[in-house]
Amino acid sequence: MNSVLNQNNYFLIFFPLTFIFGILIAEIFFLLFLLNYLYNLNFKYFFKDKKIIIIFFFAFYILISSIIFIHDDLIYSSLIYFRFVFFSLSVCFFFERINKINLSKNYLYMFLALIICLILDSYFQFFNGTNIFGQTIINHRISSFFGDELILGSYLVRVLPLIIWYIIFFNFDLNLHKNKFLIFLIIYFYCIFLSAERTSLALLTLFVFLSIIFMKSIRVIVIKSFIVFILLMILTSIFQIGKSDVGNRVFLKTYNQLFSFTEKKIDLSKIIKKNIENKENIDVKYFSTEHEGHFELALDLFKNNKIFGVGPRGFRYFCRSVNYNPEIGVCSTHPHNYFIQILSELGIIGILFYFIFLIFISLKLLSKKINNHSLVVKNQFYIISIGLILNLFPFIPSGNFFNNWLSLMIYFNLGLYLYTYKKIFDNDNNFTTSNNN
Repeated sequence: MNSVLNQNNYFLIFFPLTFIFGILIAEIFFLLFLLNYLYNLNFKYFFKDKKIIIIFFFAFYILISSIIFIHDDLIYSSLIYFRFVFFSLSVCFFFERINKINLSKNYLYMFLALIICLILDSYFQFFNGTNIFGQTIINHRISSFFGDELILGSYLVRVLPLIIWYIIFFNFDLNLHKNKFLIFLIIYFYCIFLSAERTSLALLTLFVFLSIIFMKSIRVIVIKSFIVFILLMILTSIFQIGKSDVGNRVFLKTYNQLFSFTEKKIDLSKIIKKNIENKENIDVKYFSTEHEGHFELALDLFKNNKIFGVGPRGFRYFCRSVNYNPEIGVCSTHPHNYFIQILSELGIIGILFYFIFLIFISLKLLSKKINNHSLVVKNQFYIISIGLILNLFPFIPSGNFFNNWLSLMIYFNLGLYLYTYKKIFDNDNNFTTSNNN
C-alpha cells in the first residue's frame, strides 16, 4: 500500500494545477486518482460518520431527481454526480495515509513555482497585451494560461486557501518568512484584481475578512497585504496602468450597475452631485439586469415545482419554453447563483441540504473544541473551512453548481475538510483499508 502511495504522492498534491491545462486534463487526473483509491477505501468506516451520510443522501437525491426529470442529454452527467462524493472520500483517505510517509517540502516549492508562473504570465499579459503564448486580452480581462476561458480570478481566489493549507500541511514556518509571504499575498491579490472578475474580488474580500477573524497567526500579514492591494487598485485605476482598462470594468461598471446608469462615458463628479441632490430617487441594483432576469426566471420555475424543483441542470431545459417572454426572465444554461439554482432545480429539499451544510461549517468554525489542538491543526481547519465557504457562498453571482470544474474544486476542498475535521472532532483518526497490504 505504501509503495502505491509513494508512486502517487504528486498525483493529488498537484491536482489543483490541472485546471490550468483545461477541464479535460483535470477530469482524467481526477478519474485516475479516484479509480486508484476506491479499491482501498473502507466504506464501513466512512459511513459511521453522519456528515458523510448526509453528503451521500444529497448525491443520492440528485441521482433520483435526474431519473425523474429526464432532460435530453443532461441525464448522464447528473447520474454520475456520485463520483464527486467518492472523490472527497479518496482525498480524505489519501492525506490520512500520506501522513505516514516522509514528504519533502520540494512538493510545496514545485507547486508554488507553477502558481507563480501563472501569475507572472498574467502580469505579462496585462502590461504587454498578450501572454507568452500570444493570447490577447478579452474585453478588458486577462486570462493567462486559461486562453479564451475568463476564469483566472475565479481560479486564483479558490486556490488560495488550498495554497495556505498546503503551506501549513508541510510545516512551512511562516514566522521565518513573513516578508516573503506578505509580498506573495500582495502580488496574488493584485493578480485577482487584474483579472477584472468582480465576483472574485468579492470572494477575495470575504477571504480577507474571515482570515482576519480566524487566522490569528497570519492576521497582521493579511491586513497589511490587503491595504497595499487596495492602494495598488486605486493607483492602477486612476493612472490607467497596463493594456487593460481594468479600473473601468471593476469600479465604473459596478457603479453604473448599482445605480442604474447606462452611459459608457461617465463624469464621476456629476454623478456624485446628482446622487447627493436626488438621494431618494437612487435605484440601487446589486445584480446586473441580466442576472436579475435569470433569477426571476429561476424563481418562476421554483413556484411551479417547490418541493423537488425542475431537476439537475433543468434550468437550461425548461427556460427555453419561456425564453421569449421578457416579463418572466432571461434564459441561460444556469441562473448564475448557487442558491437560486439549487432552489429552482432541486427544490426545497435540495436547498435544505445546502444550507444545513453551510450552517454546519459555520458553527464548527466557532467550536471551542478547536482550541484544544495545536496551532497547525487549528489553522488547517480554519483555512479549509474558509475555502469551502468561498466555494459555496450563496449571495453573489456564481457559475453552474453542476459545472465539472467547479464541482471538482468544491469536492476537493470537501475532502481536505473531512480529513482536517477528523483530526479535531473525531476520536478515531486512524483509517482502515480493505487491503492494508
